[in-house]
Amino acid sequence: MNKDKGQMNFRRLLSLLLCLMMFAAMPVSALADDAATDTGIINAQKLNEMTESFLSERGIDPKNFSLGFCYTATGDEWYYNGDEWFYPASMYKVPLIMLLSERVKSGEIAQDTYIYDKTVSEIEDLILTYSNNDWAHIIRKYLGGDEQWRTEAKKYASLKDDEYDPDYTRQMAENAVKNGKVTVYSSYPIGNGVFVTPSRMEAESYSANGKVYSKTVNVDDVAWIDPTQGQYAPIGMKFSDSVTHAVSGRQKNSSQADTKSQSMRSIKAAKISVA
Repeated sequence: MNKDKGQMNFRRLLSLLLCLMMFAAMPVSALADDAATDTGIINAQKLNEMTESFLSERGIDPKNFSLGFCYTATGDEWYYNGDEWFYPASMYKVPLIMLLSERVKSGEIAQDTYIYDKTVSEIEDLILTYSNNDWAHIIRKYLGGDEQWRTEAKKYASLKDDEYDPDYTRQMAENAVKNGKVTVYSSYPIGNGVFVTPSRMEAESYSANGKVYSKTVNVDDVAWIDPTQGQYAPIGMKFSDSVTHAVSGRQKNSSQADTKSQSMRSIKAAKISVA
């Protein structure tokens, strides 16, 4: 999927969400005659019909789509395919900006505070409206790095720690460390410099046509960004110690200054996947 098409689909989804918000704000009686099946202000049947119509008109497979809505004033919620697993890709930027907004609310920063050459308000627009990756990466560092902001963002979810990686378990990671081998996947043919993941689900989420490539490689041949993604770089660099540290939870070789090793975190820790 090209960038322009991706942004167009993202904006269409945002438009659908706005429509859902407007319907949710209406009295139940205004949404459907069968009000007896409704709870609170949300008409689940009507929202399901709207969503399915949206998907059908655009030829989108419902199995590849999930949507949720929460009216924070009352706590009413509605989900479409809410129990299905999807890697969020750029949707991680939503909780990222939520954390930034909390700093604004607390008075630590303001909407007109500059971070480098942009105000917080401008940065929020760039990330949420245009899905700007460069500024999202800057804010990830501004909030303390991936390990810190992801840990903080867990408060927005209700999942247990062990539920965040359904197809790449802690045991699988421990086996990879023990054997020195790991099977990685990518939406591109795997070669030097290609980003890879031990999670097939994540690779599939980036594939425009569903094609996924796989390869069994040495654990040390991946420059790990975190336990579920990294860059294939078979140049003899040693990262297995940091993977061992991530699995065991014990400090190992703490004197090493390698930034990639320092970026490793507990495999059991909750994660919001990065695009």
